[in-house]
Amino acid sequence: MRMELQMPHSVEDEILAVLAGRSNIHKQPPTPGKRTPNLVRIQDGVTIAGQGAIADRSKDRLGASDAGVILLRKIWRRELRSLATGKPLVPFSRPEALE
Repeated sequence: MRMELQMPHSVEDEILAVLAGRSNIHKQPPTPGKRTPNLVRIQDGVTIAGQGAIADRSKDRLGASDAGVILLRKIWRRELRSLATGKPLVPFSRPEALE
């Protein structure tokens, strides 16, 4: 009978294995020093790393169909500028018909 020694895996190794398709959540070995895998950390890591890098939107050229996005960005800039300089903010309210 031949015994194989298994090296302990780090959570980071397991995250990379799941993302590469070499493993899945049902094949996780126990966390070193524990009897069960650290599934929460692995699931969180896969979710975060799987999203990839945050896209640089600084060069976006929005068009006519993005009018709502353009307006919201202008409002945010204006309000943040007012906040930074100590000027009063616009007192937004919800119309009664929407309450």
